[in-house]
Amino acid sequence: MKLGAIYSKEKTTFTLFSPVADSVFVIFYDKGNDSAETGRVEMMRGEGELSSIFSAVAEGDLDGVYYTYEVHTPSGISSKKCTDFLISST
Repeated sequence: MKLGAIYSKEKTTFTLFSPVADSVFVIFYDKGNDSAETGRVEMMRGEGELSSIFSAVAEGDLDGVYYTYEVHTPSGISSKKCTDFLISST
């Protein structure tokens, strides 16, 4: 299983490992996370041995879209990964 964003023109699959997360969202931006949020997708937790793996699929061509992960822990702490990621077809 590959972690990170796996891009194609039809969809992008996001996979993240987090043993402490209660829930995780992928948040999209046009110009990095200093700009307005343009969408979000809730990631689904794996089962059994994969319970620390979260994944989501975003349909459509996301080439040039920025994203971050928002991780919620059982203690209620929410944190956005501070780095912006850019999906690129190149």
